[in-house]
Amino acid sequence: MTIPTSERALARRLLAREAPEGDLASDASVAATAAEQVFQRLRSHLVTWIGPEGFRALLTRAIDRARSEHPLLAGLPPRAESERPLDGLVDHLRATEATEAAEAMTVLVATFIVLLARFIGNGLAARLVEQSWPVTPDANSRSDEGNKPHG
Repeated sequence: MTIPTSERALARRLLAREAPEGDLASDASVAATAAEQVFQRLRSHLVTWIGPEGFRALLTRAIDRARSEHPLLAGLPPRAESERPLDGLVDHLRATEATEAAEAMTVLVATFIVLLARFIGNGLAARLVEQSWPVTPDANSRSDEGNKPHG
């Protein structure tokens, strides 16, 4: 799966919003924890539209797809039957270089966004992802270029 630049940029921005002081590269566990928080926030908003099972299926598919996109994710144990597909993510990435962990989490979040856009359409996916985060003054000052999913 080729991940468009816009989805990568959006994933980086969402991860940075969940990382302390926006610094994903400080420690590998920071990137993994930020990814967990991104998915928790997305889940709380998206279950209204796709249900808890739909969200879990989409996340599980994103994890499976992302495994082939980034070598760090290839070693992530399969959790298709798990109620919590991200269990073990922080432990898995703990001994990893921070920048590599941040890139792996970017790939995972971007893959989820691509799959969501394919499932419900680009426009609706963009709106739902954006609605999962409250508008903040510093978020408004950033460029919106490249933040829309293209699926």
